Amino acid sequence: MSGVSVRDAHALLDVAGRLQYDSRRGAFTLDGLAALCELLGADWVSYYERPITAARASWPLTPKAEVETRPFVGHTAELEATFRSLRHQFKLGNSPAPDDGVALIGDVATDRAWRRTAFYNEWCREVHIEPQARVVLAKADDPIQRALMIDVADDAGRRFGHRERTLLKLIRPTCLRLLAAADAAAERHRALGLTPRELQVLALVRDGMTNGEIATQLFLSPATIRTHLENAFRKIGAHTRTEAIARLGA
Repeated sequence: MSGVSVRDAHALLDVAGRLQYDSRRGAFTLDGLAALCELLGADWVSYYERPITAARASWPLTPKAEVETRPFVGHTAELEATFRSLRHQFKLGNSPAPDDGVALIGDVATDRAWRRTAFYNEWCREVHIEPQARVVLAKADDPIQRALMIDVADDAGRRFGHRERTLLKLIRPTCLRLLAAADAAAERHRALGLTPRELQVLALVRDGMTNGEIATQLFLSPATIRTHLENAFRKIGAHTRTEAIARLGA
């Protein structure tokens, strides 16, 4: 692996093993994102999703999953309004996807030009972040646009380079594989005619929870949980909890 040390290669394998996609939350699990954050020496790693019908300027304001290793300073409602008014200047977030799916801020703006933008001076510096990299996890024709955004603190005095780009290129196929598996499972579930609530209950059954525990977590009665399970069992042709989880698949 050109540009990656033996130590990085071992760490990359560990990150790949810890990365998981939680279909119930619709996001990568925090443990895997934290491992990626540590590998890159980043201060924040965020996972975003948005419908492709949204205007390109409407990059999500809130990530679906985020790991930060330093306090996120100064993120106020006033600064959020500033973000909304200036987000069109966020060249990295709104740039076309590169062929390898990985873009660094230096790819779309020189250091001097980036630091002259209002977005940098009125948002990034105020909340102490420096957008560094974007990993595109969707094709242009996908119904949902997905991406990882990786940041470092604006006072860290460092920028991502060849090592970080290489690591992100190598971990990207793992992310894509996990997303493809989640999409395939979701399609199977839709074909079975299961409702979102039935899927939610079955997922908790898969976690080993009893009907009573599921009822408590979902603020429903045990009788309602039993009805959801009976309906789900009928749809997938299962007679026991074990058989239902096996038929449900991933």
